[in-house]
Amino acid sequence: MAEDKTPFILGEKTKDMVGYLYDVMAHAPKYEKFTTQTQAKNLALEFALLVDKAGKSTRCKAVLFEADLKLDGLRLIIDIMRDRNYISLHRYETLTRHINECGRLLGSWIKAEIERSK
Repeated sequence: MAEDKTPFILGEKTKDMVGYLYDVMAHAPKYEKFTTQTQAKNLALEFALLVDKAGKSTRCKAVLFEADLKLDGLRLIIDIMRDRNYISLHRYETLTRHINECGRLLGSWIKAEIERSK
C-alpha cells in the first residue's frame, strides 16, 4: 500500500463521518426513514467499505473512483435533505465539513495513485 498515512487517516475520518451521519439521521423526520435516510446511510457505508477495500488492494484506482462516486451521491442527498429542511443548518454544515474532509483525503489518494501509475 501507499507509504503515506492517507489510507489510515481516511479510514478514521470516514468512521467519524458515518458516526455523525447516523446522529444527524436520528433527528430527521420519521417519515423519511425509509427513503432519503436509508439511501444516505447506505451510500456512507458503501463509501466506507470501498475505502477499506482500496486500502487492502494493490490496484485500487478503480475502487477509489467508485468511492468518489458514492461520496458525490451522499453529498447530493444531504443537499436535498437540507433544501427540504429535514436537517438543521448547523448539522448540515458540520456533516458537510466531514464529507468534504473525506473528499479531500480521497482526492489526494487518487492523485497519488495516478502519479504512481505513470
